[in-house]
Amino acid sequence: MIISLIRKINRWWLSKKFLSKCIIAVICAISLSKIFEQVHQFVQIKLSETIAERIMFSVSVTVLLITSYLLTIALQGKEKLRNISNYDTLTGLHSRHFLEENKSRIIAEARRHEWCVWAVMLDLNKFKPINDRFGHHEGDRLLKYFARRLLDVVRDTDLCVRLGGDEVVIIGSDPNYDAVTTLVERILKDMETWSLEIEGVTIKMTAAVGFSTKRLFKGSSITLEEIIKEADDEMYKNKKQVS
Repeated sequence: MIISLIRKINRWWLSKKFLSKCIIAVICAISLSKIFEQVHQFVQIKLSETIAERIMFSVSVTVLLITSYLLTIALQGKEKLRNISNYDTLTGLHSRHFLEENKSRIIAEARRHEWCVWAVMLDLNKFKPINDRFGHHEGDRLLKYFARRLLDVVRDTDLCVRLGGDEVVIIGSDPNYDAVTTLVERILKDMETWSLEIEGVTIKMTAAVGFSTKRLFKGSSITLEEIIKEADDEMYKNKKQVS
């Protein structure tokens, strides 16, 4: 009976929004505690002390298990929502939302250490014709491949963000002014091997790249938006040369 109830709760949980789940979970926990009180009063009045103790023990365990389960799935739901908002569901890269939430922290830390902050903008070349020719499913495969290759070359401390479509920005900070140049060189070198087979056709992939880096000092007014804008402008200049 308990297992059946838990399964029903699980199906119900997956079909509702997280906020309503949390509210109902709390209500269920409170309701269970009230039931526990009523059962306790009943067994004290109607049954012998030994039987009452056994029943109360069973009820206590049941209430504890169900309440623990409700709290567990509530926490799992919260973690799932956090991942959805922080990561792009298609590519696994960080989301624009995550970048917006963390841009002030990135700048503040760089100012404190007087480090360089840099941005590398990338945009796949000829992505639209490929997407139009082979369809969105294959276009999605291309984007996943693009993201995976970028994650293979960036540092663990770098922030790789999908801005939308086939545009990606990589944000990083380093005491060395030339760190961004080293990263771009790694990306361009790796790009020479980018290829994906779609419907028997080998697609050679390239991307337009632009970057900008600024050393920040205490009291500096430079923003991350300005750094990204410079990288974006350079990337589009390079893209026009390819088109």
